[in-house]
Amino acid sequence: NEAGGETSLFVFHLPGHWSEADLETHFKPFGTLLRTTVQRGSNGLSRGFGFVAYARSEEASMALSSMNGFQVEGKKLKVSLKTGASANTPGAAAKEQAKMIATKMPGIMEAS
Repeated sequence: NEAGGETSLFVFHLPGHWSEADLETHFKPFGTLLRTTVQRGSNGLSRGFGFVAYARSEEASMALSSMNGFQVEGKKLKVSLKTGASANTPGAAAKEQAKMIATKMPGIMEAS
């Protein structure tokens, strides 16, 4: 399930009292949630953002397009794709994956 695998989204501008259960309630209609997380400070209070992880990238894409800009309690949620440090450019994740596959199959990639 390489292309359609687990995909996480950042969710910004959360209402301060929201918990993981609130994230789940709003994001589960789009697919199978693996995790929901509200980031908290050392005082235990919400830092106003969190993450949701979907089993499939297609589900995350639907949630992203539906929930980005969603009005809740006077705030607009900002939803964006969570990417790794090296995945700031389009296609970087696919290139990284191709490199990983190629290193497992000697003789496929030529020295550059």
